[in-house]
Amino acid sequence: MSAHQNRRQQAAAENRKAMRGYYIAGIVLVLFIAVVILLNSSLMLTSFSAVQVGDTSYNAAEFNYYYYNTYYSYYNYASYMGLDTTQPLSTQQYSEDMTWQDYFQQTALDTLVTTTARYDAAVEAGYTLTEEDQQTIEDTVASMEEAAATNDMSVEDFMTARYGKGFTMDLFREMVEREVLASGYATQIRDSYTYTQEQLDEEYDTNLASQNDRITYSYYLVEAEKAEDEEEYSEEALADAKAKAETIAEAAGEAEDFTDLTVDGEEISFTETTAFASALDSSYSEWLLGSSRKAGDITTAETDSGCYVVVFDSRDDNSGDTVNVRHILIEAEADEEGNYTDEAKAAAKERAEEILQEWKDGDATEESFAALAEEYSADTGSNTNGGLYENVFEGQMVEEFNDFCFDPAREPGDTGIVFNEGTYCGYHIIYFVSWGEPYRDVLADDSLRSADFSAWDAEISEGYEATIGFGMRYAM
Repeated sequence: MSAHQNRRQQAAAENRKAMRGYYIAGIVLVLFIAVVILLNSSLMLTSFSAVQVGDTSYNAAEFNYYYYNTYYSYYNYASYMGLDTTQPLSTQQYSEDMTWQDYFQQTALDTLVTTTARYDAAVEAGYTLTEEDQQTIEDTVASMEEAAATNDMSVEDFMTARYGKGFTMDLFREMVEREVLASGYATQIRDSYTYTQEQLDEEYDTNLASQNDRITYSYYLVEAEKAEDEEEYSEEALADAKAKAETIAEAAGEAEDFTDLTVDGEEISFTETTAFASALDSSYSEWLLGSSRKAGDITTAETDSGCYVVVFDSRDDNSGDTVNVRHILIEAEADEEGNYTDEAKAAAKERAEEILQEWKDGDATEESFAALAEEYSADTGSNTNGGLYENVFEGQMVEEFNDFCFDPAREPGDTGIVFNEGTYCGYHIIYFVSWGEPYRDVLADDSLRSADFSAWDAEISEGYEATIGFGMRYAM
């Protein structure tokens, strides 16, 4: 082989080597670009399992639905809980050993486990969506579409902004359908339980009376004296307070009317109150709840700062009937200082009278009243359900509202307007729906029903747990 041919073969070999290098580099570059595109697409959120619950696998996008729903449920009052929504959740502590991100993730996982177990149970039982369930789904989807429009965004962009990449309206509907099916079946199960009067009475007397009976009593606190340089009350000061309390108790027991009492030249003003048994001061709660207690009984009760004089009046075992009512709240408009002028009150009253007259001039039915409540009422607690409050017990509502509802002569269909001035100022237009069950039965039924439902929930959830998968790294 000539020298010239040898040089040509060497050059050709070097060219082939260089081409192999370029080819390999090209492949690496293409792969790199493909990985970058993949990581920045939604494919990673939908291709791998983030959580396995039972036989159901959820990808990162599906898990994000539960995670962000948990987050948004806290959003409006986050600041009250020390959460700064402008900062990364992973840098803020929920507790000593848990960040807010950890908390939201764990709560989402718990919800996912419960929902999956209920959904599987519903499918196994052959439960299908009712018309009401279907309407709930449509209303929920519509609310998201309205939110997107309000924010001047397309629905898909809104879904991405709310739940992250890979989340679409189709997926939203699918997740809502699963939730509604699970919830609807669970509600059917909870509503299926029935109890006898004997069971209700036993539940209330055994487990609820000591917390829910309402005690009416009067009290007067004799405060022990403490010198300015003392941090605690001396034994002598506490003993003096107890002695004075015993003197007052003796005088109150001998007086025809202890509410107008003078002891050693000092006017003693008792405070009368009604409280649930669970809210009684620990220093005298056991005495007030004693089975032998009768009206007029008096005792003294020592505290860390003095001694109470306590007079028992009555014990309400919640045997009175509840009521079911609808109402429309028309609030008076406050001025710049937050005060309500007579003119503002008069305007609110006039508006309430106009609405009531509108109802009377129309169909004048419970349904038409409910429609007006959803249109006009300022009460956010009831203006989305026709102004309805069920199982209202005596003393639950403000005085004027209470007095109207619990008038012994009250009959279904009665209407009226009452004024309220307290934490808010305005007029209640009330529609009396019906008398309900005794409040003690309502409480006992709810207690038994909750216990039975919890047992059912635990049974169907046995063996269900959240197993984190590879896809979780792409969630949140």
